[in-house]
Amino acid sequence: LVAYKIGLQNRSTRDIDFLINGLDLNIENMRNIISDIVSMHTNEVWYELIGNWELIRLDDIYGGARFHLIGHVSNIRLPFTLDIATGDPIYPTPKKEKYRTLLGDFIYLYFYSIESVVAEKLQTILARAENNTRMKDFYDIYIIFNNNDLELESLKLAIRYTFSYRHTNISKKNALDITKLICENPVFEERWIRFMNITFDSICDCLKELICNTF
Repeated sequence: LVAYKIGLQNRSTRDIDFLINGLDLNIENMRNIISDIVSMHTNEVWYELIGNWELIRLDDIYGGARFHLIGHVSNIRLPFTLDIATGDPIYPTPKKEKYRTLLGDFIYLYFYSIESVVAEKLQTILARAENNTRMKDFYDIYIIFNNNDLELESLKLAIRYTFSYRHTNISKKNALDITKLICENPVFEERWIRFMNITFDSICDCLKELICNTF
């Protein structure tokens, strides 16, 4: 979603995230639904569901599941994971948008709002604090914040709903204190040097500005 919405060519990922609504997150039920979907294929494109599923988001009361698939496009094999979860609020409401596939045609999907993407990544950064190893979350927030005209009031509400749902009660002062700990930790800067050609100071400034504008 981040790469597609912003047009980044170098932000690759091999997982697809889905949030389900109106269905029970029963593993066997999900596996059967995925099996039914991947059974429909053409001569050029088909998928196979492989291996066992695994639980994700263990700290979430609703949890989630990860399934492993391989996509086949002509003679090319594309392994990827499908992460399915339920429960998280999305604000503003998801909109149906046109998505261009690898083959050049278009399909319509309901997209996560970019505000909720920022809210979830910010909550993860602050909740995990110095235990966070997901440098991609820092990168995504920086890129979104610097490449999108985010509607501030919508972003504030998305953050409020996400933090409330995830039982994360953090004041602006606490959020800035956590950010300070992260930014002064040499381990994070070392991880960042290996991750992207953007200074870690720029990431820290972005986080502070985001917190000051939305808390």
